Amino acid sequence: MSGFPSSSSSSTTQQQEAEPVCGDEALKLLNCVASTPYQEEKCVALLSALRTCIIQKKVGKFSLAKQEDHQSRAPASKK
Repeated sequence: MSGFPSSSSSSTTQQQEAEPVCGDEALKLLNCVASTPYQEEKCVALLSALRTCIIQKKVGKFSLAKQEDHQSRAPASKK
């Protein structure tokens, strides 16, 4: 199972269907780690929240949306 829902059996809005599973928790953790100054205690709490979400939603693997597009658009290294 990926971080994105594979099917939606319940009636949800289109916006909710596009939301990745545990995406909010993952984004908050990434932003915490990237912030200056780094607040380790806050980030550990966010990591715990993400882990709880992953267990509850039975997420097996995350993937980035359009990861191939981002890699192909990376600027060429200067020689």
